[in-house]
Amino acid sequence: RITKNDLKTPGKAVQLISTAVGTSNPKVIILDIGGYFAPCLAELAEQNPDICGWTLMGIVEDTENGHKKYHEALERFRPLPQNLKPPLIYSVARSQMKMTEDYNVGKSLVRAADSILRHVLDLRLEEHPVIGVLGFGKIGSSIAAHLRQLHIGKVIVYDVNPAILLRAASHDFVICSKEQMLQQASFIFCATGNKALNFNDLVHIGSDIDRLIIASCTSADDELDVHEGLSQYEHDMITHEDFTRYLIRRQDGTNVEIILLCNGNAVNFSRRAILGESIRAVQAAMMVCALNLSRPNPEHTLEAGILTLANEEEMTIARLWLQHFSKLHVRLITNVMIGEGATEDDSDFPVDQASVDELKKYLGLQRASNTDPIDFMDSERKIIITEPRGSGNSTLIWSLIRDVRNYYDLIWWFDCNDPPYGVMMHLAQRSFLIHVGESFFVNRR
Repeated sequence: RITKNDLKTPGKAVQLISTAVGTSNPKVIILDIGGYFAPCLAELAEQNPDICGWTLMGIVEDTENGHKKYHEALERFRPLPQNLKPPLIYSVARSQMKMTEDYNVGKSLVRAADSILRHVLDLRLEEHPVIGVLGFGKIGSSIAAHLRQLHIGKVIVYDVNPAILLRAASHDFVICSKEQMLQQASFIFCATGNKALNFNDLVHIGSDIDRLIIASCTSADDELDVHEGLSQYEHDMITHEDFTRYLIRRQDGTNVEIILLCNGNAVNFSRRAILGESIRAVQAAMMVCALNLSRPNPEHTLEAGILTLANEEEMTIARLWLQHFSKLHVRLITNVMIGEGATEDDSDFPVDQASVDELKKYLGLQRASNTDPIDFMDSERKIIITEPRGSGNSTLIWSLIRDVRNYYDLIWWFDCNDPPYGVMMHLAQRSFLIHVGESFFVNRR
């Protein structure tokens, strides 16, 4: 297992690459997700292919946090000898493709946090009257937007950049200072990638806050600077993947409970959140960057700083994505008899004859005993529920909606006697959908 510290140890990165590539003198391209190779960039630049046995063509970075780390690493090259050239670095962190993915990351963070609260702590996100979002970048703004869409509490926002804070205000979010947030919010999402909170912040939590829950959008060592201070206090947990709970003393001498979801690491990773097909566009962008690095290009040697895709390349990726992945995944759950144009299948599920638990298992919303914890449904998926009038299944349907609402973007519930295929086509036309996938679950009475 390779850790962050391994890549910060002199000689370790070169050794790891040499071991991985063997002795065939290959050309190497590093695909990085988080700037892990930034600390050893100068060391990689010093390597002589005739000695190490491989040639580094360049690095492709995926994340905004990693983009910043590589920018800082390139700045450190300025005082170095002029004959020491840094590796070529591409980044997709600020591409149109990544903006789409980051929007879905924010959504998955909100859903993952709510899932941990419900399943592990027997709490609810909507129970918090004030929720803070530290950082209003691409992910932080998505978190704030999805909290507002779910009508969860009062959302307050802080960002260290006044221009970004102005943008948050223009989007009608309540803006505040970090100190004001700590006085009001009982749940805080940290989405800065740059030490959003330190231990001194925690001892100044407002006296009206009995418990502060913190959810991070990235690794704990990048997002938080609280663990050393918290280590002096007793704590309890189920696992690091769920939460760590501390009882600390505030500056005024009173106690406050601190809960770090996932011990301060990204909450969506613990719930293995799926981002949907939008991630395919980012993966394609990284592959195009890698292809560019593999092709000789004289302009590369003249470029300063981090390379990005050309606008034409981004547009090509977007067109290909729309061609292959624009299909909306829809689940139609109905006990209306199938209408014209649909065929009955033995695998169709009789909703009114099964318990909610059985239905959840069928939809993949409840894991079997021999499987890993449930993955979130991807962000493309929607659910439509229809029920004929007077069928007597309202209790079942309402229970299902409450249980699955965090796994689907949108739930339509139609109380009607229309054929399900017609309902779906009507919705597709109203929603301007090009393609609709359908699954029918019927009642065979």
